[in-house]
Amino acid sequence: MLMNVISASQRLSKSATSTTLFRHDALINNVYRYQSFNFCSSTNNNTNNNNNNNNNDHVKLKVPRVKYTNLLKYYHNYNKLVYSWGSGSNGKLGLRNDVTQLIKPTLIEDLLYDNITNISCCTTCSLFATDKSRLYGCGNNAYGQLIIGNGKIPLLETIQPIDEEFHKTIADSGKRLVQLTSGTYHNGAVYDDGTAYLWGSGNSGQVGAAKYARLQFQPLLNTKLSNLGTKQLALGSTFSLALTNDGDIYSFGSAMFNELGHDSEFTERVPKKIVTNYKFTAISAGYFHGIALTTGNKVVVWGRNQEGQCKPVESGMEKGCFSGLFELDLSGVNGKVIHIRSGSFSNYILTDSGNMYSIGSNSHGQLGVGDDFKFGELNHIKSIENIQMFWTGHQYVIAKDSQGRYYGWGSNYDFQLANEKRCVYNMPILLDNLSSIGNIEEIAASVTHY
Repeated sequence: MLMNVISASQRLSKSATSTTLFRHDALINNVYRYQSFNFCSSTNNNTNNNNNNNNNDHVKLKVPRVKYTNLLKYYHNYNKLVYSWGSGSNGKLGLRNDVTQLIKPTLIEDLLYDNITNISCCTTCSLFATDKSRLYGCGNNAYGQLIIGNGKIPLLETIQPIDEEFHKTIADSGKRLVQLTSGTYHNGAVYDDGTAYLWGSGNSGQVGAAKYARLQFQPLLNTKLSNLGTKQLALGSTFSLALTNDGDIYSFGSAMFNELGHDSEFTERVPKKIVTNYKFTAISAGYFHGIALTTGNKVVVWGRNQEGQCKPVESGMEKGCFSGLFELDLSGVNGKVIHIRSGSFSNYILTDSGNMYSIGSNSHGQLGVGDDFKFGELNHIKSIENIQMFWTGHQYVIAKDSQGRYYGWGSNYDFQLANEKRCVYNMPILLDNLSSIGNIEEIAASVTHY
């Protein structure tokens, strides 16, 4: 990750609209936190910002009331700053338990002395990792998401280091954390030697434990994935995907919508390879569906298709619909696909020409094309040019263009777009509260927050 160093004086010269992000006492160190979205940023007033591609949401479901939180990360004095905004109870915003709603990104001062390199959110908590692979967390721990207390500490109202024993094991091994990611109530970590750990809710087998464990309080080393060499994890609601160094995808957890890609509704507790002739370079997971990018620049989707997130569905047949592995029609796409991501019930792709496309649910305007959209087909988001990167939440999206401006669309009922007006935006709007911050390196959002 490349980020420019910014001094306190440079940051104080920023627009007054960002004063809550740039308080003098908050400039002493570099970490700020936000919950339902996490992103890293760097600012340089005299040079062009680096744009980093991140390689790194049938039966009608009752989706829980969602609250959204965001996290942002900056470099300052060679450290990274993390900010948070949106809505979130139980301290998951990282700013004390009584702070439950933020419209503008706000600095999290507890991490000022730590060089945060990775950030992630599950539904009810936030996780942070330092350059020494030290893990910190805050929020609800009812499902063991925060690796602390063996079920006896249900809540961390402030940011705390978590699981000293696990940290010592990692530190002694010399491993470096390369990915920290979250599903609804489970989390995962990938290290530079290809080892993969998972923890949290395991009721559907989503942590990969061979024996049933409703809750996995301690990080579980997945021996099978580690022996194969793990490149990336993608965690959905109650299932998990793993991309190996050989370009294969392994899946485990629930299978009610074929989210495991095996054309079966049988739960898998041990990672099982998706049988296909494709080799893959990137994966992402929605609530109950998956999306993957192949070495041949094809986009493959599978799983729940009730909202048309995989392919067209005959009118009246949407309920209960799911899909096997299906290749999206890219004939109308301009450019080579360089980035893929899932929302809870939608998918998104970005090409090297700066064009972005969406498919799936548009219940909260999250497709970014207004009310006139093509169900089960890719929709071109034409109102923004030269998109460089984007991040997805439950029913909302944030994107960055080549000029360093940030746009958002979808639900803003919990201020997850850092905009003052609580409503649904079915077309992209400029997010001044984010654009004023500078170049954001990373945003991490959970499938849902509440």
